[in-house]
Amino acid sequence: IMIFSEGSTEMVKRLRPLQKGIGRIALGALDNDPGLKNLVIVPIGVNYTDAPRWRSKVMIKVGKPIPVEPLFSKFEENSNQGVIHLLDSIYPKIKENIICIDNPQNEKLSEEFFQLWRTNNYRFSWGSLQHTEKQLNTEKTIAYQIDHLPNSKREEIEHLSNSYFKKLQESGLTDWGLFHYKKGAWVRSIFFLLGALPFLLGFLFNAIPFFAGKSITDKTVKKIEFYAPVRIGAGLLSFLVYYFIVILVLIFTGWWWLIIFPILGWMAVFYWDLFQDWQKANKVYRLSTQTRNDLLKAREQVNQHLSQLSDKSALQSLNS
Repeated sequence: IMIFSEGSTEMVKRLRPLQKGIGRIALGALDNDPGLKNLVIVPIGVNYTDAPRWRSKVMIKVGKPIPVEPLFSKFEENSNQGVIHLLDSIYPKIKENIICIDNPQNEKLSEEFFQLWRTNNYRFSWGSLQHTEKQLNTEKTIAYQIDHLPNSKREEIEHLSNSYFKKLQESGLTDWGLFHYKKGAWVRSIFFLLGALPFLLGFLFNAIPFFAGKSITDKTVKKIEFYAPVRIGAGLLSFLVYYFIVILVLIFTGWWWLIIFPILGWMAVFYWDLFQDWQKANKVYRLSTQTRNDLLKAREQVNQHLSQLSDKSALQSLNS
């Protein structure tokens, strides 16, 4: 059974109070069937980098199973207190798996330093699944460190960071584009010119299910917290229906050469990612040397604090 233990969904990076339902289900099951000696609760953390944005990352951490039986004695003495005891026991175990910005006032600063780290450690990948905890652990550490900074130090860093990101925003630039501005060289535009026709063919062939899923989501979702999962579900359904029709066309017409278009569609996704990155970098590449160097200097002043805030030794305190 999968349970969203907070009882509702909010787009915040912190663990809210757990609802009693998870305790009542687990302890109630053991009460009804004492033979369930191996009943466990598996804590899972789901961490979005930018949930509403298409093709953003999600980091999932599965924790160690928590046996329910050792927590059952409290439930036998007092069912209500037993449930509370179970929630208190599993809360820190769930929290270990997620990025927690406990102080809401630190959300903006934390997100800015998340962005700096992601930019510094950017690696393009053709794969969509990676088995690594590096980014998750680093962002957990940054959030923890910022939450525990002395007020004077936090205000100093906040002033530098906010000022830098405000300059970028006012100029229509991004941190990624500034740091990787050399990727915006005009010579790279040759690659995008050569790939433009395959991209357009792949995009146009897959445009119907893509925009159908987007349209369904835009019309039905009222809360941003539900946009990503509905978009995924609506998109999958649209593509399944669309490709079922395409397969029927292939079978009855024998136009097997059409199979190239789904492949081009897959390649178009990566082409678009690379093209957007090139655009970001090219905006900075076209700046005057003086303006670009001033921005890079402002970035370096902020970036000097990143190594301190991402110090892995803080993880020991975080998980204790």
